[in-house]
Amino acid sequence: MIKTADTTGAGDAFHCAFVASVIMGLPVEKAMDNATANAHSEIMHLGTKNNLLSWHGMEHFLREHETAKTRTIKQKI
Repeated sequence: MIKTADTTGAGDAFHCAFVASVIMGLPVEKAMDNATANAHSEIMHLGTKNNLLSWHGMEHFLREHETAKTRTIKQKI
């Protein structure tokens, strides 16, 4: 479980990591993982822009906080 200090900036952190991941050509599932990690990192600290993650930082965060990974369910439509 990740402790929340302040949710300010979580949406912006999520969106910037998601868009950057998609632009870099990553699959949507990986983009969601990166975005979730970046948002989780942001809410662990007070204020905005205190702990936005680098590319390597997102990978490290996901290894350290397994619960931050996005759970996706693939369904046939």
